[in-house]
Amino acid sequence: MNGKRIITVLTIVPVLLVSLSGAVSAQQKKQPVTSVIVNTGPVKTLNSLIFLSPGELMNGWNNSDKTVTNKVSYAVEDGEVRGYLAISGTSGIGTWNYAGSQRFPLIAGRTYRLSGWMLVSSINDPAWPPYLKCTLFQNDKWLNNFNTIKYDLARQGEWQLLSVEFSVPVVGGYKGNLALEKGTKDTSLEIKVVLRDLQIDLIE
Repeated sequence: MNGKRIITVLTIVPVLLVSLSGAVSAQQKKQPVTSVIVNTGPVKTLNSLIFLSPGELMNGWNNSDKTVTNKVSYAVEDGEVRGYLAISGTSGIGTWNYAGSQRFPLIAGRTYRLSGWMLVSSINDPAWPPYLKCTLFQNDKWLNNFNTIKYDLARQGEWQLLSVEFSVPVVGGYKGNLALEKGTKDTSLEIKVVLRDLQIDLIE
């Protein structure tokens, strides 16, 4: 990790806990699911566990429009540090999403689960509830999209867990990226949303 001490963050649903000392706890070693922590920065690999710089959790997201902003904040909850990604503003006509992450590697022939918690505080058109998406790229070319269920705007203001499982083809080099999706490119939408516990689990 370039000699830097890893500050531990509890990311997405208690599936993975990186201790403040940087050591993997005994509970982690028993965890049957391998996780990809979706942050940004240089990719680090430890056994089959893929990390993106833990100190930069959820930093580096790209906004789809100049009128969209994103901001990362941290809070200590139950003695652990948790990161939040707040995205707000107007995504104009011609764009499919509000913001998206940096790309990260995915292993050919494996099955993953994307999950994350979302809270929508406002949206100007309830006909277009937001959702999360993992885009699959093969050799840096778009190949497919995998979408979670949509946020239930009947429960606006509540944290909701969104998830989807997807498989990567057997042959080829693949990367993915996450995005907060609009569901349309033909409408200008204004939103205020917070994301936390973004995670991709390697399940098969």
